[in-house]
Amino acid sequence: MDTDEQMDTPVKPSTQQDRVRLGLIVAAALAVLTVVEYVIAVSIDDPLIWLLPFVIAKFALILEYFMHFSSLWGKGDH
Repeated sequence: MDTDEQMDTPVKPSTQQDRVRLGLIVAAALAVLTVVEYVIAVSIDDPLIWLLPFVIAKFALILEYFMHFSSLWGKGDH
């Protein structure tokens, strides 16, 4: 496997402790994104365009790490 393939493949946690740590990191990232969304929403008139990147990022994190979306096509181990 060359370096490009290694960079494209997400690292799957191997132990329960690694999975818990990853879940906490993702939950913290979602919390930070939510705070940023709130600040933008209350600071800007008509903030839709400014909020879209954060909404999409949260959508992707939830789909992948909590709903295991990639495993629907056999790519995941869950």
